[in-house]
Amino acid sequence: MWWSRGHDHAPPRPGRSAPALSLVARWRRAAPGLGLLLAACGFHPLYGQADAPARAALRSIVVDRVKAPSAPRAGQLIHNDLEDQLAPRGRSGPPRFRLEATAAETDSAQLVNSASQITRNQLSLVVTYRLIDTRSNQVVASNTLARAVSYDVLRINYGNIVGAADARRRLARQIADAIAARLAVWFSRHEKAPA
Repeated sequence: MWWSRGHDHAPPRPGRSAPALSLVARWRRAAPGLGLLLAACGFHPLYGQADAPARAALRSIVVDRVKAPSAPRAGQLIHNDLEDQLAPRGRSGPPRFRLEATAAETDSAQLVNSASQITRNQLSLVVTYRLIDTRSNQVVASNTLARAVSYDVLRINYGNIVGAADARRRLARQIADAIAARLAVWFSRHEKAPA
């Protein structure tokens, strides 16, 4: 029947070809070969057992208070998220590295309706961080990250306050995740033994 086409598992009739494999079936057949190909080029999972030195080094980072004069709440959220990301089970001894960061936040209109009323805002955050080796007091890694999220502007002021707070929380989490991932990659390339 027309509604069961593609679900019928009968062998193909003479003169007709077998039905094409679904996309899922193709991926299932290709996955083992893809895994071997990735392993051959040196790929390994970032958080796998092979990166114990990198994980130990991440736990040895002390996060300074994020300097954010224009956005003290965003700075506090980034600091707390970084602490949770880098050392979820606590420090692994005395700090070997110090992470300094500065943040700047802007909130701007993204959509304006025909009556010149703002209906959507964009909250942007630019964070510059530096990883400092506490033994030599040298900057070993630094970068600048920028992220933006949007939120609706409502007629009720309380809704706008809650929307902006939620956007700030999401933005801080995105920035902290990106910093933690970049530091993990840096340590997986540079740390050879646990700190």
